[in-house]
Amino acid sequence: MAKRSRSHSRSPSLDGTGSVSSTTVNLATPPPERNKLLDCGPNILPEVMHCSLPPHRETLSFASYEDYEVHYLQAHVNRCSECSKNFPTGHLLNLHIEENHDPLAAAMRARGDKTFGCFVENCERKCSTPRKGGCI
Repeated sequence: MAKRSRSHSRSPSLDGTGSVSSTTVNLATPPPERNKLLDCGPNILPEVMHCSLPPHRETLSFASYEDYEVHYLQAHVNRCSECSKNFPTGHLLNLHIEENHDPLAAAMRARGDKTFGCFVENCERKCSTPRKGGCI
């Protein structure tokens, strides 16, 4: 037995008089929009976003997506996976990983090679000591 396709109108129903009436549903018109936010008063802001990413011990709540985005960029982008330190740019994060967690760079440093990169993003200069900082 084959299934019938669903039509755009409801099946006829009996009204109180015993006669058959049919009602059609217009699917092109969206239902009236409801206000999804409750009026919580002037002092209570609804929680829009939550953050439970490491290194937070408890879930943080934010009143707007913009607040959450600022938090995410400051606390979770450019974070070292080894020691959980946070850096302002990806370049400084890469320098940190190379200088502190890369065994190949440590072997090159022990051999006497210059492995400490410049803090300036487009500079390719390497130094033998971390304190020089390249072009800075």
